[in-house]
Amino acid sequence: MNTKGICVGLIAGILWMSGAFAQGEAPVATPTVRAKGTVGGPCEYVDYPGTATVTRMTSTDQSRRQALTPGGAGYPGVEIWFSFKTAARISQDWARKVVDREHLFRLANSWYPGERYIDKYGIKVGNIYPCTLRIITRGTCTPAIFKFPGDKDRDYFESRQEE
Repeated sequence: MNTKGICVGLIAGILWMSGAFAQGEAPVATPTVRAKGTVGGPCEYVDYPGTATVTRMTSTDQSRRQALTPGGAGYPGVEIWFSFKTAARISQDWARKVVDREHLFRLANSWYPGERYIDKYGIKVGNIYPCTLRIITRGTCTPAIFKFPGDKDRDYFESRQEE
């Protein structure tokens, strides 16, 4: 057999072996198709109108550190704690426990409000604000949400550069 014949034989053997693996002798991953949809939703809530009373305001290492976070608020924050009261009867045991404890107010993007925010809205310990507790009844979204009128939790003016 000449050299040319050996090379052709080797190439044919390699092609035959690679074809065998492609035909199922080697494990082949199958892609999984996932259903499209909203993560966690759609969700339904029942609303409990009430009031939020500011119980304490404090500057902590964690709240001050947000000034140093790259891409973050750009100002030191303040922890604002509140209690919630409602005249409505809450039927879920776990939701009643939510009402019984103190809560930390944060902006919708999880930043702490800063001193200018506190001044703008006149926030002080003892102040009472209208507030609604939203308790989940269907879905897998956040189980308990506090909503304040006017979307004040989305006022990010402090993070804008002064002109």
